[in-house]
Amino acid sequence: MPATLPGDPIGWFAVAFSHELRPGDIASRTLCGHDIVLFRTAAGRLAAMDAHCPHLGAHLGQGRIDGETVVCPFHGFAFSTSGECVSTPYDGKPPPTCRNRSWALRETDGLVLVWHHPGGVGPTFEVPDPEADGWLTPRTGMFALPVHPQETSENSVDLGHFTSVHGYVETELCGGPDIDGPHLKMSYRLARAGFGLSRAAVNRVTFDAHLFGLGVSRVDVYEAQRDLHLRLWVLCTPTRDGNAELRIGAAMKAMTSPGRAHPMLALLPRGAANRLVQTMAFRELARDVSDDFEIWSSKAYLDRPALAKGDGPIGRYRRWCRQFYVDAA
Repeated sequence: MPATLPGDPIGWFAVAFSHELRPGDIASRTLCGHDIVLFRTAAGRLAAMDAHCPHLGAHLGQGRIDGETVVCPFHGFAFSTSGECVSTPYDGKPPPTCRNRSWALRETDGLVLVWHHPGGVGPTFEVPDPEADGWLTPRTGMFALPVHPQETSENSVDLGHFTSVHGYVETELCGGPDIDGPHLKMSYRLARAGFGLSRAAVNRVTFDAHLFGLGVSRVDVYEAQRDLHLRLWVLCTPTRDGNAELRIGAAMKAMTSPGRAHPMLALLPRGAANRLVQTMAFRELARDVSDDFEIWSSKAYLDRPALAKGDGPIGRYRRWCRQFYVDAA
């Protein structure tokens, strides 16, 4: 019988990409039922806090940035990145209780991550920064879906669906799941005709999937034939009432010899060739992810699924997931 997944999980969740927030910008978001604002100060410091001003409730997303503060549009109360009210247009000090809640925030590889814990506990793990040298700026996209992050992350261990949904002709588990607290790693090889720049040849690719909680999945991809290194991000963020924002990103390590990927690329300037390959890789990622949308949107969660040999380590994954819910913790 269909069951119900627990509530919103503990962890880091992507609420924006770094390029969406330049100095002086404000953005409004919903995270696990909470309205929050993101803003970058004039000096470039990024912050997240509750959206509504603790003075009389105006939405700070309609305000403005003044130096290192966000200023409420209603009465001009100014808040620092820590949520402290530092000034008002009135005489005297700000009210001592006029303080806004700030949210723990991190930036990594062009992602803006905010920490969520239903009990208000601060971060208990981190998302490590990936290698940066030689990597291009990621291509990104976002989709709104009725889905839970445990369901999207489960695809990383569901080997069977790679053939039936995504058209891979070979799947081979190479290792895992290797579990270290909130980090889960899976390694596998996949093959598919038309993957990459060749529309005819069967391309064999190695995937190392890293899950950091249920909101952040990084997949390191390597294709030996073309010496192609990709880094894919799949980031599911609960918003409200069973809905989520799914952000994806694709970065590529710059190739010194793009002609290895396709002979025609040798005719282009190296920078243009690398950007073209990364654009095609992003399109592959977006296509693969979108293939799951209809299934995610209509499937039921089964607490006791009738698992079969060949499914992959779904049971171990689900036991690992329990740590990210307050009742289980």
